[in-house]
Amino acid sequence: MADSDFEVVLKTLKEYPNATAKELAAHIKQHKGSAFTSKNVNQVLYRLLTANLVSRNGSSEKPTWTVSTEWIRKDSSVSTSDRPKVPVGSIDGQTPVIIQIGSTEVRVIFENTSSVNDPYMNPDWVGSYVLATVNCNHPFWTLRLHNDNERSLFSVMVAQDAYIQWKSSQLHEPPDPKELLVIRDNAMRLTTLSQ
Repeated sequence: MADSDFEVVLKTLKEYPNATAKELAAHIKQHKGSAFTSKNVNQVLYRLLTANLVSRNGSSEKPTWTVSTEWIRKDSSVSTSDRPKVPVGSIDGQTPVIIQIGSTEVRVIFENTSSVNDPYMNPDWVGSYVLATVNCNHPFWTLRLHNDNERSLFSVMVAQDAYIQWKSSQLHEPPDPKELLVIRDNAMRLTTLSQ
């Protein structure tokens, strides 16, 4: 199973704390032979910052970064009725939304810096922490979603897509269509929504 972009950057940042994006990219290239550029690492770092997984040190153009411990995994033994529910109808595009799928917490964040040509979302994960970054400049978001309820339901769909990609990445072989259907069905059955 290959590491996600989040995992690659966080593992490197744990080894080299207080590094800049450029320094992290150099370490990743040296150890992984990866095609990560400073720009790629910088984009990942800002998504990690939105998810409270890293801290930015300094306000200059070249800040340094450290791993944060703010995002603590919730106890998966908590009953479904006690878990946070997605606040249907309250998507403001600024605040991350937490959507519970079974015992997995998916954080949906909204960003306005992507191009209209970029994908509708970008999934990332670190272990069992799953994050979906919504491209708020995507034509579907800007032209098809007209109110908070529509944006909220779209956010649930995006969270489920990120969850499905995360689950399928854990399989040792590429999943066949039936396996993906089972994963998708479970995601829909296990998503907790508010009334």
